[in-house]
Formats: sequence, C-alpha cells, structure tokens
Amino acid sequence: GEATEATFKTGLTSSNEFEIKILDCPGVRGLLDQTQLLSKCDMCMSKFAKTFPQGVHGVVMVIKFGNRFFEEDELALTLLTRMFGEEFLQKHGVCVVSNGDVFRRVMGQSYKPRSLDEWCRGQTGVLGRIFKTFDYRCALLDNTTQDIEEKKAQVQQVVERTCVKWLQVGSSMSVSPQLRAMVDIHMILEVATTTQEYHKQLKFTIEYTQTFDVTRTSVLIVGETKTRTFGFDQFKKHEELASALMGVEFLGPCRGTDTSLEIARRDSFSPATGMRTGVKQLACVITEGRAVDEKKMIQEADTLKKTG
Repeated sequence: GEATEATFKTGLTSSNEFEIKILDCPGVRGLLDQTQLLSKCDMCMSKFAKTFPQGVHGVVMVIKFGNRFFEEDELALTLLTRMFGEEFLQKHGVCVVSNGDVFRRVMGQSYKPRSLDEWCRGQTGVLGRIFKTFDYRCALLDNTTQDIEEKKAQVQQVVERTCVKWLQVGSSMSVSPQLRAMVDIHMILEVATTTQEYHKQLKFTIEYTQTFDVTRTSVLIVGETKTRTFGFDQFKKHEELASALMGVEFLGPCRGTDTSLEIARRDSFSPATGMRTGVKQLACVITEGRAVDEKKMIQEADTLKKTG
C-alpha cells in the first residue's frame, strides 16, 4: 500500500465464530530507496515475531486498483515471500484490491466487463506476479461504502479465504518454514541481589521459553558460589521445566557476567547438556549487568560466540 502510515497498529476484531488478532504494517509505496524498504521490512519482521510468537493463520496484502506498480512493489513481494515462504502465501495469503467502487465503475463501463478473478488472472508484469504469488486468492474492498452489511460481507470474504481453510485442514496455527529455524537456546540466568528479583527472573525465563515450539531450551542458573543446570534432554514439556525452575532455591547473587559467561561456555555449551551439532546455538543472558572484569567479559563473550 501507500507509505502514508508510518506506525504499526494491532487490533482485535470478530467475524462470526472467529476472534481475529491483526497486525497492520506500514505501506511501502514511495520508498524508492532500497535501504529504506529493507529497513521497513526488518521492522515488520521484528514486530511480527513479537506479536505472533507462535505463528499466523494468514497474510493479507493490500493493493490499490488503478495504481501503477514499480520496483519497490517487486522488491516488497520478494521480501514478503522470503519472510513467509512461497507455499504459505499460496495457501494462506489473500490479496485485497481496494478502490472497489472504482473497479466496479470501470468494469461497468467496459465493453467487455470482467469479474475480479478474471481481471486478476489477466494481469501481467509486477501486478500479475503479485496475484500469482497469492494463487489468485483476491477480495474486493469498497472503501467508500457506508452500508454496514456490505462492510461485514467484505470482512467475511477475507476471513473465509484465511481462517476457514485452517478449520478444514485441522491446524490451529502455522508459520512459514523459514521462520521455524531449529535452534538450541541457552538461558543463562545470573541470580539477582534479592530473592524478590530472583523470582521475577525465574518467571521471565519460564514465560520466554514457553513461546517456542520448535526450539529446545537449557537453563543455567549462576549464583554466588553454586550453579544449577537443566539440560536440553532433561524435560519433555514446558510445564516440567517451569516446575523445576520454581523449585530452585536462592543461590546468592551472581559474581558478574564475566564469570557467568565463562561457566556457560564450560557447562552449558557442552554435548553433556544434549546440545545438538549442526544446529544454531543462541545464548540469552538474564543479568543485572554486573561485571567484575569488563575486559574479561568481552573476551568471554567473543569466545562464546565462536563456540556456535
């Protein structure tokens, strides 16, 4: 769409039996600078991951009938395909054509009127590739109508092309294979200075790990003189890990990030914890930012990066 709205918007709506959560992203029209477009897509990806950590049911791309389509539209389509995957867009993407009132007027004045589907399939160039990417699954939007029933019908048309299909295939949530990377996440929890803050750290760790379904998590708790390690293969369910974490007593405040990174490299990034080879390793440090030796902390961080 047009790049007139610079902010992201989230909202909730309902249509018949569906409760729908929506993330509305800014448009890309007018972003002639490729760097600007890449930056905007990067922001979209970040916002998407935070809003829908477990995936989405569908992607809606809005185009304006009567517009010409240029290089930025082509690049945006390419990036959208790479973000969600070609197969996902073909099965669960919808292309909404706005200016529906203009479309009907133009078709009504044509010597050979065409339906929306016929018109979409007859397009070439960038616009034709957009429709083909969405397997010609299109819906017409009349922006000017004041008819409440017509507005509801337009929304229902989009819903039927996304949510209804998920009921047919029996899937509750999905996301592109490109976004379902296999990762081993190493949670490194540096015990806070007070018991109250420590319990907040544990709850955050539990909530964070529960957002993932295709990753595995190990947890290393670093206290003043003691540590506790929960390996990747130790638990099969999120609930089991959560119960174990909440049962770990206060170990005293961690001596510093430099120390915890050194211990993590030795105890967490080890085959003994069930860490997989050939899989990306991600370290997430929950810290209050204490470093006894800042130079050593940087060295330990660099060494840990080289581990994987």
